[in-house]
Amino acid sequence: MKRYLENIKAKHFSQLHDKILFSGLSDSEIYTFIQCAKPYYISLEAGQIVTLDKSYSYMISVVVSGDVLISSTDIEGNKTLIKSITEGESSGSLYSILDYRNALVEIEARDDSEVILIDPDSLFVTDEKIAVIQQKMLVNLIHSQRGLFDHLSKRMYCLTQRSIRDKIIKYLGFCSEQAHSNRFDIPLSREDLAGYLAVDRASLSRSLGELKREKIIDFNKNHFIIIDENYFK
Repeated sequence: MKRYLENIKAKHFSQLHDKILFSGLSDSEIYTFIQCAKPYYISLEAGQIVTLDKSYSYMISVVVSGDVLISSTDIEGNKTLIKSITEGESSGSLYSILDYRNALVEIEARDDSEVILIDPDSLFVTDEKIAVIQQKMLVNLIHSQRGLFDHLSKRMYCLTQRSIRDKIIKYLGFCSEQAHSNRFDIPLSREDLAGYLAVDRASLSRSLGELKREKIIDFNKNHFIIIDENYFK
């Protein structure tokens, strides 16, 4: 893991402009902030996993390019998927708000990816040299949290369902709403979906099979079709 300042390239400015956290900042403002914050830079190949200990797990994660999964692992080795983050979705989310300071956080790349980790103190501790930049970024951060809270509330709604079947129904219902269609792709593998819903993978597959046989849903790998829409109301 290296300091981002040592790796920044001209192409990264255009990439960072598209991230919620840096929205509305000029190239010079982004560069000035990076000089002061000295974020860490991680380059990952597809399939590669990096484990962050508590020295880094509380930091703000910004996906510069690529597609990653963020998971936490407790002291007993139980893995919980937190969120999938791509270039265009919820970049700059603050995961310290979930209090992962005492857990290991894993970043898994689904594609070749670049991630930067920013210490929250670089935003929250006032620095006269970058006070105006901090103010802009804090507004952006609050905006990014709206998406994170919406994601968390939907996940909690899924987790509080009594049966695996009901958890699946709620999750697929949310995916359908987001896609505005009864045909959609989910961003998770079966293993990741099992972790997201906190269920056994075999039980998940069995429940999906039952829903398919009952003609409530149909699916092929990650592509799903809701057949019986009334069942989801």
